[in-house]
Amino acid sequence: MRPPVESPFDEAGSEIILIRSRPLLIDTWYSMKTLPEREMRGKPPHPCAAPRPRTRRTTQTWRSRVRRHRIRRVRRIAPRLSAALRLARRPTEALANMAVALGFARRDADRYMLTTLSEAFLVERSPTYFGPLFDLMYETSETFSLKSLEKAIRDNAPHAYDGPDVFRSHEQHAELAARFTRAMESVSAVHAPVWPTKLDLSRHRVMLDVGGGSGVHTRGALSAWPALRGILFDLPNVCELSRSYFAKSPVREHVTLHPGDMWNDPFPDADLHFYSNVFHIYPREKNVLLAHKSFEALAPGGRIVLHEILYRDDKSGPLAAAAFSLKMLSWTEDEQYLSRELTGILTGAGFSSIETIASAGHCSVVTGMKR
Repeated sequence: MRPPVESPFDEAGSEIILIRSRPLLIDTWYSMKTLPEREMRGKPPHPCAAPRPRTRRTTQTWRSRVRRHRIRRVRRIAPRLSAALRLARRPTEALANMAVALGFARRDADRYMLTTLSEAFLVERSPTYFGPLFDLMYETSETFSLKSLEKAIRDNAPHAYDGPDVFRSHEQHAELAARFTRAMESVSAVHAPVWPTKLDLSRHRVMLDVGGGSGVHTRGALSAWPALRGILFDLPNVCELSRSYFAKSPVREHVTLHPGDMWNDPFPDADLHFYSNVFHIYPREKNVLLAHKSFEALAPGGRIVLHEILYRDDKSGPLAAAAFSLKMLSWTEDEQYLSRELTGILTGAGFSSIETIASAGHCSVVTGMKR
């Protein structure tokens, strides 16, 4: 594992800054840095990667042309790049030089070449392609404006999609749910194969992925631990969306889709409960309810796993946690946690032997057992 990199621009930046001119989105770089070495070399194996569902093509503007030619051309002489993008020399060089400054490209005289970083995250054929996350941010760009951020700060209330409840909007609008699910798949693809290798799951038989979306973490866990079976527990429309992600996965025969509402419906039987990026969505009192619900549903020997970006103990960073909490002001009701805060929630619910274990990037798992 590489040592933490404190500056967001030491190893990576945001494609939004480069291509889509959304410099406020400072949190998007967090999953692109401090990754295991194998994730940055060549074409690392990603057994949990799923075929990407076809998405609606955007209008063929300069934005989409930049994406297309970035993917298809590893080397371009500057004048030819300008012609291919149908842009004047000045904006072409401004974009290309920003790509170099952010670590997405290398420049050799007047030639530009992709780096391993951009090949991993900005090339559509890569299993860790970040495009769907950037698409979500672009399509909801008003939520990331300074004006919108000021409103969220003053109101202390989310307002993405012009409403207070993101997930209710997903229930009502299929395309919003599909776009969000694609985005969460892309941001999780690099993490899903890693966290299961940090835990001994050999004694567990059934994993319940609560609010699991596309099932990327279910696929990661079952690929690492073939004896596991998986249950994806999410809203009915999200479970339907997940079918396409499991369709060609080698673990598909070991997965059950279980539509339900985590607040109102009982959990199906499982001895491993997994929550990824769930606890930062809801207020602490709701997370306490979820922890108690899992404890009551698990038999002795059962395990709970929380997968989150954690603050340092003094909340001095990392920037990823601080930036994510800032973004959550517009999207959810909660924020990123300290390790000891999640430990306290799990302890209060009855769990013991609680550990916090670093995973990929700035993500960690907080896990406890029911004795």
